[in-house]
Parts: sequence; C-alpha cells; structure tokens
Amino acid sequence: MQTSLARAPRTLHVSHLLDALLSWRGVLVYWSANALVFGLARYSVSRTLALDEARTVEMAQEFAAGYTARQPPLYDQASWLLAQLLGPGAPSHLVLRFVCIALIGLLTFAAVARATGQERSAAAASLSLSFHYFFGWYHHQWGTHTLVLCMAALWSFVALIDFAERPGGARALLLGAAIGLGLVSKFSFLLFLAGLFGAALTLPDLRRAAQSPWIVAAGVVALAVCAPYLIWLASVHADVLGTVQTHLVQTRQSHLVRALVGLGLLLWSLVAFTMPWAAIIAALVPRAFDPRVRRDVPPTLGERLAARTTVIAAALAAAGIVAAGATNVGERYMHPLLVLAPVIVFGRLAGVDGTAPKLRLVAGAAVSAAVVLVALRLALPTIDNLTQKTVRTANLPFEALAAQMAARGYDHGTALATDVREAGNLRSFLPRLRVVADVDSHRAVRTPPRPDAQGKCFAVARLFTAQQGQISAGDVAGRFETNALEPLGNEPLVLEVRVGSGRGARRLYWGILDLRPESAACR
Repeated sequence: MQTSLARAPRTLHVSHLLDALLSWRGVLVYWSANALVFGLARYSVSRTLALDEARTVEMAQEFAAGYTARQPPLYDQASWLLAQLLGPGAPSHLVLRFVCIALIGLLTFAAVARATGQERSAAAASLSLSFHYFFGWYHHQWGTHTLVLCMAALWSFVALIDFAERPGGARALLLGAAIGLGLVSKFSFLLFLAGLFGAALTLPDLRRAAQSPWIVAAGVVALAVCAPYLIWLASVHADVLGTVQTHLVQTRQSHLVRALVGLGLLLWSLVAFTMPWAAIIAALVPRAFDPRVRRDVPPTLGERLAARTTVIAAALAAAGIVAAGATNVGERYMHPLLVLAPVIVFGRLAGVDGTAPKLRLVAGAAVSAAVVLVALRLALPTIDNLTQKTVRTANLPFEALAAQMAARGYDHGTALATDVREAGNLRSFLPRLRVVADVDSHRAVRTPPRPDAQGKCFAVARLFTAQQGQISAGDVAGRFETNALEPLGNEPLVLEVRVGSGRGARRLYWGILDLRPESAACR
C-alpha cells in the first residue's frame, strides 16, 4: 500500500506534464526546446556541414533572384540573409534548419486544428512528428528546400480553409503569399498545389470560395512572389523541363520498363515515408485504425480536403512517372504528396469515440523518441570511433584544414574545389573565399569574383598519398575533371590533418596548387 501511494503522485505529475504538452502553448514550448536541443547536439558533434548545407553555401555566395534551374531559390536566399548575421558556417545553417523544423511542427498543429477543431488532437499530431523518420531524424542533417516546401504546403492548406470560411482581401493576401512561397521553394510544390485546388473544386463549399473575385488577388500575389525567379530563368535561358527530366530519368531502359519501375517505387515510397510514424500511432491508438470501428463524427471539410489533396497529388505523380518514364523515385520525394497525412490520421482519430485518452500516449512517445534521438546524436562520434569509421564523409575535418590554410595565407581569393561538399565547407570556415566547385554544382552561372578575391586563385584537393616531396602539380590537378587548370609553376603545398583518437585515428591530406588568376578556371 505504501509503495502504491508513493508512486501515485509521480504518475499524476507525468500526466499533468503530458496534458500541458497537448495544447498550443505546449506545442510551442516543445518545438522551441526541440530546435534548441537538437541544434546544440549537432553543433557539439561537428561543425562540418552536411552535403545539402555545403551545396547551399556554394550556391548562395551572393543574393540573387535565382541560382539554378533545378531548384527555386527560397531556401538559398534565406540562408544568404542569415549568413549576413551569423556567417556562412554551421551556426546559421543549424538555426535555419531547426527553425524550419519547428515551424513545420507548429504549422502541422494549425492544419489539424483547422481541420478537426480539436486542440488536443492537433497537438498530438504535431508532437508525433518526433517519431516520424524524416522530421524526427533525417531532416536534422539532410534536406533544405524540402523544409520550406513543407512549410508552404501546410500554410497553403490552412490559408485556403480560412479563405473559404470568409473570403476577403487580407485572407486572399495570406493565401497568395503562401502559394507564392511554395512556388519558389521547390518545383514539386506544383504537385501539392494541383492536388489542393483539384480537391477544392470537388467540394461545394470550397468551389464557391474559388469563384470569389478575391481569388484573383491571391493569384496576383502568388505571381508577384515568384516573378523575380521567373524573370531570372528567362534571362539565363534555363531549360527547367530538361533539367528536371535528366534528374528523374537515370537509366537507359525502355520507357515502358522505366515507367513500371517508377510506379513500383512510388507505391513503396508512399508506404515507407510514413514508417515508423504510422505504425507507432496504430500501436498506441489501435481503435482509430480498426476498419470495423465506425466514426462517431463524420469527416470535416478540412479532413476531406486533406484526403482528396493527397489522392489527387499521388495520382498526378503517377501520371508524371508514366509520361516521363521516371525512375529516380524515393521516400525523400514524398513530402508534397503526404505532408497532410497528420490531418488525415488524426482527423480519423478525433472522429472515433474513446481515443482521446490515448493522446497522452502519443505525447509520451514523442518525448521519449526525442530523448533517445538526442542521445544517439551525441553518441555518434564514439560509435564511429569504436567501429573505426571516425572520418565519415559528412564529418571530414574541414575546420582543422581551414585553420592551416588561413595560417599560410589561403583564406581569401578564389578556391577551386573538387566538389560542392569541399567548396561549401571551405567557405563556411573561410568566409572571405570565393569557392568554385569543379563537379556537382547546380549553379546556372558562376559566382562573380569578389573585389577582394582577385589576384589569388588556387586549387584544393584531398589526396590519398602522404609525403610532401612525392606530390606533384599533376597529382593535384588530376583530381579535377576540368582541363582548364593553369598552375603558376610552383610545387603544391601538402597539408596534413589528424583526426580521431585511439585505434580509429587517421591522417588526411590535402594538396593546394596555386593557379594563374586569369585562367578560365579562376574566372
């Protein structure tokens, strides 16, 4: 009896904490803390930028209306603006990344709340993103433009429901801004947008709103937001369709075989994207997933809009795959198709009687997942060391390399790097550098030379041999695909960087070769 009484207050305390999380204030506090903790955890492990972040640095060395025909510029522009305050290194990228993730959590709450009218269900839906593979882990390291796509999609959904309830100038402005930002976030936003408005036209209440004169104003605002990028695309004669098709079609099989493979990958990706998120929710609230249990409350307008948007967007994606014979299809591309999945799942949960008490379990699972994942993030260096994988590509010691380069005067000018990962990371630690990636750069035009960068140009390449005297200019130049390298004639400098400790310790080498500033590679 004494043991039971002693445990009761603790259980009650945990219940109160979980109930506090199941509110808009709790969601705000949770995602703010989540961004801070995960951001600091990643920063404490390594200041090296991941591939997507390094690509953003290489891309956005100056503010421009556009950078590439492959992706719209919204994320890159936001990165450049933040870099003016915090520099192009890890702090600005981690702030941008985790603020975006937090905003996705808050917008998910808003979307489910608009659709169901239930705050606790909306909060549980938002918190559940912590055990969604992409939002709870993958996007802590990878992905950039996809984050702003998700934000714009969720905002567009909320803005359309608000506009349908009471069309007017202010709500048209918000709807147009959300759509415009989506159009300059990622090209696949068009799939979501087509699904959203295609679904709206099948629902009488939303169809009437679409006939409002204010919808024209929303369209004008959206066009104004994306106009600078459209003008830039025309100015550089960008082939958007060709670029996108090249990215999506990556085999030489017949069109029919590619289409069948692409459709199979689409079906698999739709399922894989939702795992383990959907499985955990089904385990915690099985009643909501039991097909024998009928809803006590019929689906709301918002739920029907979310479900039909998802179905239409997926059907359009399938049609596109068949038309193009696309084979580059994977879970990471499912965001515009399944971003409204929390609205569908938690709308169903909210409509089934007897599921409300289970929302605490969802909140508890979210907190538990966050704690475990933070611990795993902090333990990664130790795990790598024990498995002798200290130097992962994502954590190469660019900070130590940059310190040696700066000590030898290679902290300004133009640096030609072998790829975007090296280029972006060099500039993140040496912000006075203008960097040019030899391969894997998506820029339509090169970054213009900086006034203080003229007169000094050099190539930087990771080497796989050791001794200074054994490295020739040809060894460094051979790491580049371009044929335009014109060395000054002096011997290359070899820098040694030690990383790791114990039996996992390694020595890495980079060669620096001075180039003629007037050469094509340096312009």
